Parts: sequence; C-alpha cells; structure tokens
Amino acid sequence: MRRLGQTALLVGLLGLPSGVPAHAAPPDLRALQAHSRALEALAAAALPTTVLVRAQKAPGLSPGLDELHRALGLPRPSVAPRGESVGSGVIIDPSGLVITNLHVVGDPGAGPVEVTLHDGRRLAARVLGADPRADLCLLQLEGGAGARFPAARLGDSAATPVGGVVLAIGHPFEFPFTVTVGVLSAKSRRGLHPDEIADYLQTDAPIHPGSSGGPLFDLRGEVIGINTAIYAPGAQAVGEGIGFAIPSRLVKDRLPALQAGAAPPRATLGLVPGPAPLTGGVAVARVLPRSRAAGAGLRPGDLVTDADGVGVADAAALAALVLTRSPRPPLVLGVERGGERLRLTVPVEAAPEGPAPRDGVRWAGLTLAPATAGAAAALGLDLPEGAPSGALLVVDVEVGSAAAVAGALPGDLLVGLMGAPPADPLAWVERVGGRRVVSATVWRDGGALQLVISGG
Repeated sequence: MRRLGQTALLVGLLGLPSGVPAHAAPPDLRALQAHSRALEALAAAALPTTVLVRAQKAPGLSPGLDELHRALGLPRPSVAPRGESVGSGVIIDPSGLVITNLHVVGDPGAGPVEVTLHDGRRLAARVLGADPRADLCLLQLEGGAGARFPAARLGDSAATPVGGVVLAIGHPFEFPFTVTVGVLSAKSRRGLHPDEIADYLQTDAPIHPGSSGGPLFDLRGEVIGINTAIYAPGAQAVGEGIGFAIPSRLVKDRLPALQAGAAPPRATLGLVPGPAPLTGGVAVARVLPRSRAAGAGLRPGDLVTDADGVGVADAAALAALVLTRSPRPPLVLGVERGGERLRLTVPVEAAPEGPAPRDGVRWAGLTLAPATAGAAAALGLDLPEGAPSGALLVVDVEVGSAAAVAGALPGDLLVGLMGAPPADPLAWVERVGGRRVVSATVWRDGGALQLVISGG
C-alpha cells in the first residue's frame, strides 16, 4: 500500500489544493498552527503554577469520592494501606496557597506533606483547611518568610461553555507535569447522596491516577475546575475518557473557610421535598420549624419552579444548588401556590452538624439512624414530645425510591415495623430481608401514620 507523506496527508485531511507548495502555509493550516501556538503558550504559563503532592495517608477514600463511585455504579477502587499518596495541586496565591483534593492528602494529621514545584524545588506544606464534603484541601507552602510563587487565577466555571477547549495538568502514574487537552463535556453532573456536594464538571481531557487535585484550565489560562475522579468501568480500566472536576465556583465559595482552618458549613433551606411532580420542579412536603424557609413564608404544598431565575428540574437539582452555596446569600425562589406565582426570598442557612446520612443504614431508599437529639438536629428538628421510645429517625429518603413513593419523609420517626418496635437499624434490615412488602408506622407532626413500602 502506498504511504502518504506528512504534507500529502495534511493536504488530504484539510481538503487543500494539491498544487499548494508545502512552504506556503495555506490559510487553514495557519489557523491550525495559531491554535497550536495558543495551547503552547497556555501550557507554558500554566505549568509553573502546578505542583506534585506527596503525602503520608491512612487507607480509605474521601466521603465525596466514595459517594461518586457508589452513585455511578462503579467498582470501588482498591485502597492501598497507609503509605505515600501521590497527586496534583495548583498554586492559587503567590503566598503559596495550594488547592488539591482531600483524598490526596488523606487525614490532614496523618503525616508530612511534600510539594514539588515545576522548577524542581521540593518544599514542605502544611494543611490549612479541609472540606470532606467537597473533597477539597488547602495547603500552605513553607517557602520561608516573604517567598513568592507563580500562581494561577481561579476563573468562572459557569462561563466556560460545554464544548469549550480545556487543558488539564497533573502527574498520572507519577509522570510529572503531564499536559492533556480536551473539551468541557458537561456541567452539573449530579446524582450523589443528598448530603454530599455533587455539581461536577465532566471532561474528556485524559485524567488518570495521580492527576487528582490538579487544575483544569480554560483557554484564558484560568482554573475552572479541580480534577477529582475518573470513570473506570472495568477492573483493568484506568480511564474511559470521562473525568470529573470540582467547579471553580465551588472552590472560591469554600476558600474563606479553608483559609480560616474550618470546614465550610453545610447549607440548607429548611424544606423537605415530597414525591416528584410530573410537571417538574420541587413539591414541598414539609417546612422545618424555625427554619429560614418557614420565616420566608414557604408552605407545604408549594411547588418550587426556579431558583435565582434558573429552572429547577427536581429535588436533586435544588439540593445540589443549595449544597454548593455558602450559608450567606439568599435564594429567590419561584413558587407556584394554588394557581398563583410567587417570588420568595429565602436566606440560605448553615445546617446544624450531626451524623451524615452515610453513617446510617439504608433500605428501599431510606437512611435510618437511632433517634438521637444530634441526628435530629442535623435535620433542623427537635425530637418530638410524646413519640414512643426506641424509634428510628429517617435521616434521608432517596428521590424516586420505594420509600419516597410510599410517602416517607426525612425527619419521620419509625415507631413500628410489621406491628412491632423496630429495635435498631441493622435489626430493621434483618427483619425485612426478603419481604416484598413491608408495613411501617411512622410518627409525624404529633401523630402516627401507616406506610406500605415495597422491599428494597
């Protein structure tokens, strides 16, 4: 078979006239060369701002990464024993502030963290703050008083369009300072657990183990995301062209708390969604007492259609929107109530801290935990007076699950199972194992209700 030379191949690919001299650089080729030079300039400016991170860490995955693998149905990656972890990071301030993933560093107190700069210098780093829900960690380089470092600017992840060219830098398989190029494939990839932040960017720029914590740049040279996870459907696969990045909007929102050494608070509106309406939006099943939603006038039976002018498709979309905000600026909600359209301004508040839903036991879309004051406070509730002792608290109800269809709501107290007390979460699951239909008694708003739940 005849082999084409490089010039002839370009002529064929670009549809150029065969008589054009190779040295003439036809217009289409000049555009391609200009694009290449732009990427070269971007890489040259971005590389000095990126770092390789080595840390001593305990075994385990961050909560956010663990939820991502479960939500997408991926095989849980093997977790190495305590030892060295290698990942990536990006300097976001000339004083030496570095953003990376928490799962790269692991337990912030597990051991020393060392950062290698693009110029080869190795510096110690200390953890300033960490956010387990967002899988973010802020490091401070120990470069001496007054040291200045090349830094990247955090851009606006919302301004980069789907299909826009992006550039990733990381250290896959410890090949240092590797540059890959792709496009922004999608935004707002959601579907994780409702208590976890899930608003990922998706990209096809190759990302592999060792790239976690590294930056995703737009063509302006601004960081629009922090690469955090890859899709690997098989045991032997390490990446199928699908990577996920934490949007820069979320990083900027979390930064003040991380600099102060505090975990950013979880935000909440104080409402509990009901079954998904066929028309879209979020049906309000319950408004938590003393919450900002109650103070703003939101009522059970309302339908939330949009937030700050952006349509809300379902409860998961509203939850993701709220969880990615700091508890400061209010949301203006579009609400339908009995044929009337309202605009309600609801301040976003910090949710009381308590057991995360992942600490409970799951069945049929329910997440159950012992009914303690701390678990109830995490939902903005007080344990109701008069409720039978030994109840279980419904910490979470998965949207669209069998429990949601039956009418279960977060904050319900399970006081009976097939006519008997439920004992504890594990005993609940053992007792309902194999049953196709389960009858449960819940305590809600001062009274008992019967729910019939299909087996999970």
